[in-house]
This record gives sequence, structure tokens and C-alpha cells, in this order.
Amino acid sequence: MPIVLEPGDGPLRQGDILQGVLMFMTEDTDAMAHSSELCVVLSRDCKAFRGKTVLVSPIIPYNGPIAEALDPTATFDTSLRRMSALRDGDSRPDEVYLGPLNGNEKRCCVAISEIYTIGVPADAREDWVRKYRTYRLEADFVRHLQVRLGMSIQRQGFDDFQWWPLADLQLVLQSGTREVASLEAEQANLKAQIGVASAEGQADKIRGLEKKIGTSEKKVGKVKSKIREFEDEITRRDCEKPE
Repeated sequence: MPIVLEPGDGPLRQGDILQGVLMFMTEDTDAMAHSSELCVVLSRDCKAFRGKTVLVSPIIPYNGPIAEALDPTATFDTSLRRMSALRDGDSRPDEVYLGPLNGNEKRCCVAISEIYTIGVPADAREDWVRKYRTYRLEADFVRHLQVRLGMSIQRQGFDDFQWWPLADLQLVLQSGTREVASLEAEQANLKAQIGVASAEGQADKIRGLEKKIGTSEKKVGKVKSKIREFEDEITRRDCEKPE
């Protein structure tokens, strides 16, 4: 079952995708139109059927880790897991993945962290719906949208390490330490290759190796920065232990 279907007939419903409806957001005392031309109806069916106003969320380009999910070198099982995580919003709870729209290869998503109210005319309502409704969500994905809306509001985020059990902190810290050691060993090997290439006058090869070293050093810096946060948390706990 595809996520997005052709618009179909009938009254406006939850999960309908509209194109060309203006959504406005405020900035200080000013109002400006949202840049998105597409939005999805959030209001329940009975409200969407006859309400003068309807709640919608914009559809925007998906900027999540799609390249990782579609990595051609990944195994079949890994690709399945990544696509399922992308669909379920494991790392991006405020976005509902839709995939390509309008025959465009670029992927889209519903930005459920942004909710707008639009007006629907009482007169010629059916004509209005036919004019603006472009697609609709498949029935199971309408239910998925409902669940994700609730999760987006109810989900509690944790941005620190204070809740982690000490054993878990130490386990992740060991993993990071191993990764740094592996990257630094790789750098040493690359530097040895530069020595050989230098003796043989292979300038192009040297430049390629130096680029790899630079990339590896940046990665080491990022991992060490994260490791330091774990080390600081463990140190803080040690200092708070009763004597």
C-alpha cells in the first residue's frame, strides 16, 4: 500500500493533501505566508466535512538521513530496518515521512510541529475541495498520522546524561574509546603510506592520503567531544559520592 494516493471524490477528510492553500505564521506583530504549497488536513473527519475552519500541517522537503537509508552498499536487512525507522520517525518525531510527491524524486514529509488554521467556504464547498485537493493519505497512514501527532506532543525528550545508569555510561564510553583508537590507528597507517608515496614521488597519491587523514581527524574530534561529556558526567557522580 503506497503512503499517498490519488485524491478521489467525496467531502474533505482527514489526511487529504491540499495544494495552493495559504498558511500564515506570525513573527512579532507581522504575519507571513508559509513557503510550502502543500499541506495535509489534520482535523477529524466530521470537522473536515463541514467545519468553517480546518487544521493543517505543511508538507516540506525531507532533510533527514535518507542517504543512509538508501545506501546501495547496505545489506537487504539493514536497508529494511533503516526504511522502517525512517517511516516511523525514530529520530525525527516531528516529521511524518511521505516519500516523493508530484513525480519528483525529492522526498517530502509532514511537519507536524507546525499547525495552521485555514478557512473553508460554506458556499461551493465541493468545488473548493476539488480545486485544492491534490492527493490523500492511504487509510492506514491516516491512522499513522493520528498516532504520530499524539506522540509528537506526548513524547518526553532527554538531552542530558544524568538519567543514564552508570553501567550504561561506561559501556558507551568504552565504545567511543575503541572507535577513537581505531581511527587513530588508521591515521598512523595512512601517514606510513604517505612516507612510502613521498619516497616514490607520487604527489597525487599523497594528496589523496592527506585528504583521508583530514577527514579522519575531524571524525576523531567529534567523537572525543562526545566522549568528554560522558567522562564529565562520570566524574561528577564520583565527586558526589558520600565519603
